[in-house]
Amino acid sequence: MPKPTPFPVTVDVILIAECAGDPRVLLIERAHEPFAGRHAFPGGFVDPGEVVDRAARRELAEETSLEGLEIDLEQVGAYGPAGGRDPRGETLTVAFLGVVPEPLRVLAADDAAAAEWVPLDTALRPGYLAFDHARILGDAVKRWRAASTLSFWDARYAAQGQMWSGAVNASLARAVTELGLEPGRALDLGSGEGGDVIWLAEHGWQAVGVEVSRVAVERARAAVVDRALPEGRAIFLRADLADLAGREASRVSVEPRLGEYELVTASFFQSPVDLPREVILREMARRVIPGGHLVVIAHASKPPWSHSREGDAETGSHGADAGAHRHAHFPTPEEEVAALALDPAEWSIVTAGLWPRTVVSPDGEAAEIHDSVVIARRLSH
Repeated sequence: MPKPTPFPVTVDVILIAECAGDPRVLLIERAHEPFAGRHAFPGGFVDPGEVVDRAARRELAEETSLEGLEIDLEQVGAYGPAGGRDPRGETLTVAFLGVVPEPLRVLAADDAAAAEWVPLDTALRPGYLAFDHARILGDAVKRWRAASTLSFWDARYAAQGQMWSGAVNASLARAVTELGLEPGRALDLGSGEGGDVIWLAEHGWQAVGVEVSRVAVERARAAVVDRALPEGRAIFLRADLADLAGREASRVSVEPRLGEYELVTASFFQSPVDLPREVILREMARRVIPGGHLVVIAHASKPPWSHSREGDAETGSHGADAGAHRHAHFPTPEEEVAALALDPAEWSIVTAGLWPRTVVSPDGEAAEIHDSVVIARRLSH
């Protein structure tokens, strides 16, 4: 049996500050070669006999002066030793992820020429990070997004009974009716407690809803039983769409397998927590078959009572935080079309406009608001 070849073991720490929707990651500027002057994670070599999680905390303290803090670190994975990840030779690194609400005060020391909190979008740019840290950051971000999104929405749904009315979104019903679509296969993104999926199923569609919250999925499945829908007519899957879309963009085999559809819908697919919305919509648009339709509906205005009643849920709405309306931006139809970036050789924009909708507050106050509605048809060649 060949004798194992020893190689050094290192640790890297990915520390993300959530910053209320403007996430940042802690990076150092390397003082020495290789990659002197480039950005990298705090980290370094594990000392002989040292446990890797202790090494991670030691390196974080040595290079950024962050020590004595109760920060949970979880392993993201191990990388190497092969693959040329370090020009000095084969090394194995163990990466750890930590999350804090806001950036902490840091001071560069040891092998770091500087330490700073860098916007996450900046750090994810190709070529920005040294070594193979771009790959490691991508894996860490997927894990962080899945955990933070799941915990937020599960907590929000669990905090009360049924959150939404269970009725179909009026703009979606209008779109399907006015288009005169023949029932087929439909996919609903961010399906919440299932109102849209169930309505489609009751109108002859074989509908699938994908939702990140386990609590919401359980309620949707219970509603299917209560409505006595035929088996397989309305299916609800618990999955992180950000993760699915990211792996599909990389052409990696993903589970669950979503298939192809005559209709893909996203109603109020907006979130107060980090959500790569445009990436998800673009990737899921690829699921529309030629001759099929993509329907994207977003909040374009908010009811007058939402200014004073944070957290109220408007009647007849479901999906992402329709009541609180805490989204940083209400996209216009023109902005939605631009963000989708659909190839005009493959798609035709059927509708891009504002549709009025009546909503009612918990106190019975009615008001008219508007939805941004974009309907695109995938061309048949």
